[in-house]
Amino acid sequence: MQKIKLIALFIITLSGLSVFSQNISPESKISICEGYLQADEALKIIENKYNIKFSYNPNLFSIENEIYICKRNKSLEEVISYIMGTHIVLITEGNYFIIKPDKKHADNEQNTYKTIKINGIIENAISGAPIENAIIETYGYKLYTDEVGYFNIKVNLTNDSLTLFINKENYIGYKTRIPAESQNVKIKLQRIDEVDYTYLPSTVKDKNSTIETYWLSSLVLNDNQTELNKDRKVLLERDYQISVIPSIGRYSLQSGMYRYNRSYNILAGYTGEVYGHEIGLGVNIVRFDMTGFQASGIANIVGGETAGFQFSGGANVCIGNVKGVQFAGTANTSWGHFKGVQISAGANLVKSKLRGYQIAPVNIVIDTILGCQTGAVNIVTAPAQGAQISAVMNYTPLNDFLQYSTLLNITKQNRASQIGLINIGGYSSKFQLGLLNFADTVSGISIGFLSFVKNGYTHLDIDMNTGRFAEVKFKTGTNKFYNIIKAQVRPENEADFGIGYGFGTDFKIWKFISFTTDLTASHIFENNTLNQNLNILSNLDLCLNFNIARHFTLFTGFETNLLLTNQLNTEGTEYQSSLPTDNLWYDQTFNNQRVYIWPGIKLGIRI
Repeated sequence: MQKIKLIALFIITLSGLSVFSQNISPESKISICEGYLQADEALKIIENKYNIKFSYNPNLFSIENEIYICKRNKSLEEVISYIMGTHIVLITEGNYFIIKPDKKHADNEQNTYKTIKINGIIENAISGAPIENAIIETYGYKLYTDEVGYFNIKVNLTNDSLTLFINKENYIGYKTRIPAESQNVKIKLQRIDEVDYTYLPSTVKDKNSTIETYWLSSLVLNDNQTELNKDRKVLLERDYQISVIPSIGRYSLQSGMYRYNRSYNILAGYTGEVYGHEIGLGVNIVRFDMTGFQASGIANIVGGETAGFQFSGGANVCIGNVKGVQFAGTANTSWGHFKGVQISAGANLVKSKLRGYQIAPVNIVIDTILGCQTGAVNIVTAPAQGAQISAVMNYTPLNDFLQYSTLLNITKQNRASQIGLINIGGYSSKFQLGLLNFADTVSGISIGFLSFVKNGYTHLDIDMNTGRFAEVKFKTGTNKFYNIIKAQVRPENEADFGIGYGFGTDFKIWKFISFTTDLTASHIFENNTLNQNLNILSNLDLCLNFNIARHFTLFTGFETNLLLTNQLNTEGTEYQSSLPTDNLWYDQTFNNQRVYIWPGIKLGIRI
């Protein structure tokens, strides 16, 4: 028994040591949500919570002001960048982190955090009285107005604007986007029982009036009014209506005052609300909400919210939020949030957030997306946390999941994957795969036929090797993966020349010493003969690089050459090439092809 206790104690001790020996890396996920703090206070909380230490030069950062800090399940480096107000790099030594500004991003304005400071007042739209305890939500936190309707916000963002969601009981919800340069704002909220009725026909001046024919030309709504009057005292209950046009049919003269379970329209129908189904050959118009099933030959128009299924041979239009499915022959539009599926043969448009799927030749979301767009052209004007899959083009300011296109992907900041014929990534921190890749800065990897990175790896190599070739290589991409285009000639016989392509990687060993691995393949034209014979020379180069100056490097190393040829000698009796040196490692002929392998040494400069 004593031995068992000792063994158990030993195992527990080892487990404890293994836990305490785990180091946090810059990529480790952490969480901190403490409200308004100064930078040094936030750093101390992280130090105590995760048993680490920070060191930094205060003169390199502007961190005097308090900012709202609430980050959950984000990388340590991302959280510290937010706290310090700029992109940083963390230099680690055990559990000790040195915070330094990231010079690569210092001049890139779109990737620099900005401190947005906004003072605001929320008041009643009719009386002008201040609204106390209104809820303001943005970027993962919320605050309340005081007794005079005042609020203030300080937050670090990479965006050029801040989106606020404002709610108060008995008031219509409000959403607004405030530019970063704004300092003082005034927001007016409208009480539900004080809704402005100016959008109704002139015969209606109060909610108890009789509503007469409501023509299509009268359905003009204020762009800011994403919610309409929800006072159900206005609406009476009826089981069904049958309408030819809004002024002809059973109950149709005052149909805008009623909530129906069933509505059947020949040319056009106008109802207050539908809770059930509505079917029309022409146009269906619902003044407020539609819940259930709606089908039309031309268009479905809903002035409030939609929950259910809309089917139209023409268009579906919803002024409020949508939760369900929209299927249209021409277009689907939602002015509010959309949660569900939009399928159209023409276009899908959501003016607020999309949580779901869009399938159409053209898909557009004015706000953020958490879901998937599939079509010819996909556009999201705010950060996309979903997938964009297109035949022609994808666009979003920030790609946080996937862009896949058979032609073109465009984003200002790529934090996920871009796969397409042409990828334009701005600042790319993850992955690009395509024929042509373009980016300003890449901290991830770009794989393609050619990758052009503004602040990346672009060099020209000039070298000689014991294979008797003089080579010029153009390298472009990133240190992790770059593309190579090369030309080569034999000085002793200028009639022998070649052109080739390849890729490589370069990683630093010490301050001014690095190691490169290049793999290339060239077609060699011997004796100036432009024939179709197989004559492929492949090279594997392993080189040490010594950086002498900013744009001057000496390198030397070992190369392995493999030549595959079906070129005959002048007599036409055997397959032969003049390229191999005397110290061959391998020389065999099989299947009408000859294979040579030999080593070599190379020396060159890089600029």
